[in-house]
Amino acid sequence: MKIYYVNCPHCKRSFHCDLNLQGLDVPRHCPHCDAYFDLVEEKTGRLPKGTAFMGLSKIDRKVFYLPASEEK
Repeated sequence: MKIYYVNCPHCKRSFHCDLNLQGLDVPRHCPHCDAYFDLVEEKTGRLPKGTAFMGLSKIDRKVFYLPASEEK
């Protein structure tokens, strides 16, 4: 599995994401502060070939588990 690092805009800590998520319109989840946020990424270069989602015809936001929003 190839990874890349993301900095959380809320707590400013770094964590890694699977490279297959790069370029997808899904929020990232910070494991440190439990925040979900949209990541602005450069859409340059090619996406990696092969993915953990090979059996899917397309990947979209409905594929990923996103908990219901709740006020804390």
